[in-house]
Amino acid sequence: MDIQMGASNYALTWMSNKAREQRENLTKAERALQNYMKQHDIVMIEDDLAVLPQQLTVLTTRLAEAQAEKNVAESTFWQIEAVQAGSGNLESLEVISNNEEVQETSAALRDSEQQVNDLSKRYGPMHPKMKLGQATLADTNRQLQLAIAKIVDTEKNKYDAAARKVESLRNSLEKLKGEALLMHAKLTEYSVLKRDVDSIREIYDALMVKIKEKGITENTQK
Repeated sequence: MDIQMGASNYALTWMSNKAREQRENLTKAERALQNYMKQHDIVMIEDDLAVLPQQLTVLTTRLAEAQAEKNVAESTFWQIEAVQAGSGNLESLEVISNNEEVQETSAALRDSEQQVNDLSKRYGPMHPKMKLGQATLADTNRQLQLAIAKIVDTEKNKYDAAARKVESLRNSLEKLKGEALLMHAKLTEYSVLKRDVDSIREIYDALMVKIKEKGITENTQK
């Protein structure tokens, strides 16, 4: 009986010592976990990760739409560039020929040309009416060229803006992906620390249960 009691007391003492040791380990692990959560704002990261898939989807969709807009603007812009490089007629391009201002000015130019042609049959080049007709024709032609130049500038600006928008959205998407990777890395470290806390707590709780059971048994035997 003395031997059994001695062994029992030794076991109880050992478990009590281990429980204190685990309690200290648990306190340290919990403190480390709390410090890490505070340092990296884990609660905010978890909230951000909850909405991250939606943010990625929205950005990806916007990038695809912006890329499509850029492709259209780029195609028109390069058509203009090709015609200008070949000294062609810009009015042959749909984006210019369908413009209302160009259509109206072109019609006025044709009227002026017809008027000058009619006047030339009746008057010489120095006649006042002929000079007036020539001046009107030149002014109308100048208006047409200005209208065409305005469209060219508009299309170039549209292409430049579309390209900048694509670049901006692409950078935003890459930045968001980078932030996601960083958040996942932080949460991975957080999970490791939390597993340590849970593991130590589990051992501590198990020791406390055993100590309580052992104490009850000792009291019963007395």
